[in-house]
Amino acid sequence: MASRPRALPQPFPSPTPATEPNQPLNDLNMVVGRPMGLGIPSASLPVEPSMELEPLVSPSQNSPTPKGYDFNLGSLKKIIRDQKLTAKVKPALISFLGIPPDSGQTKAVNHILDRYINKVKPPFALTPGLVGEDVTTAEGIEYHELVAAGFKSMRSIYISEVTKESSSAFGILSAFKQGLIEEKKLPLFDISVSQSSQEFENKQLNEHLIHTYQYLSAQESIPKKDTESLEDVEELTEKDQDYAKKLKKLLPEGIALVIMWDVALNKTVLHFLTALRGHLYNCHPWLFLDLQRDLDKLHLPPKIPRPTSFTGDGKEIRDGALLMKWRPRLHYLIRSCRLGETKEKKRRRVCTVFAKHDGTFNGEMQEKMDELEKKVQATARHIGVSSLLEEKIVPVNFCSAGQMDDAHQMDDDYSLRLNQKLHQVICEASYEDIPIAWVFLRSLFYRNEKCVIAKEDLEKMAEECGMDKSSFAGFCKFYTSFGSIFDLSLVDEKCQTVAVKPMAFLQLLDCLLYPSKELHKKYPIISYGIYPEEACKDVFKADWSLFIDALISLSLATKVAPHLIEAPADIPFNRNTMHYFISLSRTGQFNDALHPHSIHIITSINTPHVFRQVTVTKHLLELLKAPKLIPCKYFNRTIIKDTSTGTTITIVSHSPATRLDLDKPNSEVCGCIVRAYNKIADTCNVTVKYKFVKLCADEKISDVQSIPSSSYRILPDNELCAISKKPENDDSVLLQAWNKALVENEIKDISKPTGDIKATELADIADRIASVVQEYDMDVREVAKTLLGEENKEKFQGLKNDKRVNGLILLWYENQLSVKGGQEPRREFAKKLFNLGENLIANTIAKLSIDKQAEFKKTVKSKFENMAQELDAYYYHY
Repeated sequence: MASRPRALPQPFPSPTPATEPNQPLNDLNMVVGRPMGLGIPSASLPVEPSMELEPLVSPSQNSPTPKGYDFNLGSLKKIIRDQKLTAKVKPALISFLGIPPDSGQTKAVNHILDRYINKVKPPFALTPGLVGEDVTTAEGIEYHELVAAGFKSMRSIYISEVTKESSSAFGILSAFKQGLIEEKKLPLFDISVSQSSQEFENKQLNEHLIHTYQYLSAQESIPKKDTESLEDVEELTEKDQDYAKKLKKLLPEGIALVIMWDVALNKTVLHFLTALRGHLYNCHPWLFLDLQRDLDKLHLPPKIPRPTSFTGDGKEIRDGALLMKWRPRLHYLIRSCRLGETKEKKRRRVCTVFAKHDGTFNGEMQEKMDELEKKVQATARHIGVSSLLEEKIVPVNFCSAGQMDDAHQMDDDYSLRLNQKLHQVICEASYEDIPIAWVFLRSLFYRNEKCVIAKEDLEKMAEECGMDKSSFAGFCKFYTSFGSIFDLSLVDEKCQTVAVKPMAFLQLLDCLLYPSKELHKKYPIISYGIYPEEACKDVFKADWSLFIDALISLSLATKVAPHLIEAPADIPFNRNTMHYFISLSRTGQFNDALHPHSIHIITSINTPHVFRQVTVTKHLLELLKAPKLIPCKYFNRTIIKDTSTGTTITIVSHSPATRLDLDKPNSEVCGCIVRAYNKIADTCNVTVKYKFVKLCADEKISDVQSIPSSSYRILPDNELCAISKKPENDDSVLLQAWNKALVENEIKDISKPTGDIKATELADIADRIASVVQEYDMDVREVAKTLLGEENKEKFQGLKNDKRVNGLILLWYENQLSVKGGQEPRREFAKKLFNLGENLIANTIAKLSIDKQAEFKKTVKSKFENMAQELDAYYYHY
């Protein structure tokens, strides 16, 4: 992903009035700036007339006079360690995702950065700094971190990128407001603090304490201790007393920390997002689609984008083909709402869908938006994320925005809508009171070179900052909740890796998942996805074990002993070291051929794809009697041989299906495979629905576009159709082996996809069919004939059309459930609906004038196709 050019931070010129659209939220307006220092007016600067403040205390003669407070390094340490002293913080992660290849999410990110980083300047003196994260991009993701500070006196929020220098300052100053100013004390900083001062035992904590103190004291706005009155700091000058009265309202009420991720299609990022699901409880997914490009194709897989990047040796990165070749584009998008799920608290309406358009719908915009909203809501109900998704889709016109000049760009439709949504994220959330120690410890790592740390080492630092175990656990969960850090022990308690610089961490992982030409040359075995331990040490240096633990916890790697690997004869292989299998690092050909004699395991459309090759490999190497991992360069193929039976297993992955080939049927080996998948499902933190299937023999392979949309039988199944019994199609020995394995190692009922249809779905479809029949004066007997056969066309005669259609559908469903060998009523009903639409059109079209027939056919066909696709997301290939 291309990085956005960054201007070097500069001190601000004279104030510029804000030009934000007049859409205040919670009585707060937005004012913005470049990467900034503190943004607090200094005592020596005049306050703008519009910013005149009420006195800190009543002007009564009896009002106490603020007293000076000698604020030294020890004082700063004391407030950091005081767990009762808190900062008010609103955390938020905005994750920008879109349907590939381009749905406008990157334009939206750049608009926000341009609007809130480079335009309006806050009306006070600032100290510039360097952007907080030194690495802001990794393969498939770009990262931006903003801080928004609220000032009650000005009823405004100032937004800037977080800097290394100011990363903790706003939080500490908001605590001053509570802990010091409320007590009528004015903190006076000593500008002569020594670099050799020792407050914390930990060297990093101590250095960061000194840095923070010096940074705060260097600001013009911070009151200093007068060197001529060191003996009596409580004696304040009249000027200082006047400033003290204003300081309370000039200090920030609280801060919002807003992280933005611009996410592209990428295997590393997708694995991370999947793994962190449930822990990003302050995430707000913003989902983008192209209204003109996608509206009529939402049921189809996205167009696989041409590779935009390459490995170090020039081979294409094919993440798109692996991740989405068989997934409908709307499901791919709406499933991303699950990023905002959490068990911590009930979340509602935190995901927003944006519809990119160019304004050329010629008066049909509202009609198109209504159609899109119906499809999105139907898919959201099917996936189970309706409560997370905002009901209204936000249209954004990128073309009009691009044609506006800077003076008017903030007032157009595109900008107004994006700005309003950003306002909502920042302003409508409640403040969380977090200990100052959390702010201080997190900010340390903006200036530290390390991007990962062992959790036990981080906990020791937390203890020195005054945190107990409960507070430390809260620290890790809080900062993970909006992507500021990745505490991977939340994903896997065995993993002790905490990524304190997320993008630098992901970028280093990319060194293994997208290996360079130099690494290939030094370690040729990695072409097969097999990494010797020394290669991991070479890439990750001293922290290599933390990175490998992270890869294992995310199911991106598994440890393999050298005796379990059948090394290639032409490549040097070290049999005295441990190896790691990282299947997604391979750059060979992508295997997508369909085999009529293969068995496939398919996960339900709403189930996370947890059956990754690395995880399956791990379990098979444990379960088989005498396994060997056979090196393979194919991007999505893994080969394991059971030398005790001479059976070779080939695993070929396509999300959401995996092909399983055995060169010779063996029920014992099949049983190991089934147990491997069952164990993975049992250890997953969400319910996984999956099934083993065999492609029907009457399917013409050249016509099958994907296994999930083909005709197949769910195993175990002893019934063979007449075509399957023909000698050339005979898979009876293979089926016997798999049937035996699946009977002896049965999938748990909770994980079996039933294909059942809810009563509410049947009722909804009955209403919609009756509506179409009535609108076009159709013969309701055609519904009966299609569903139940010619002999039942008079069924329920005498009932009104709506009740008759409802009765016919319920009767069909009852019959379907009683059919021997009937496996998936949902899919069968989808087929019936498509046929019903065709039959109703054919039976009615002659009644219409020629000029109305084309529109009638298009409209009715679309209605029935939509119903079928809502029932079965893979219906698009029938």
